Amino acid sequence: MTRARLNLTIKLPIGTEDAVYTVQFRSNNGETVAEAVGSATWTGQPRPEDKPDLRNVPAGTYTLAIRSANSSLRLYSVVLE
Repeated sequence: MTRARLNLTIKLPIGTEDAVYTVQFRSNNGETVAEAVGSATWTGQPRPEDKPDLRNVPAGTYTLAIRSANSSLRLYSVVLE
């Protein structure tokens, strides 16, 4: 991923409930370096209320953490260039 102010679209799995989701980029030590919050509907298309700003985040490997109040935490490895 490019280090920029992102406009993310994340396709959620079938069966995902409508909810407000928090998306975090976490460093290797677990520190949150960027965060966005957005609503998702049954179509799997989130409508971000905020856009994560990665312009000042150093290049490297991070964990993308996605969670709603009613779902389990989902973690993905991402590389910022």
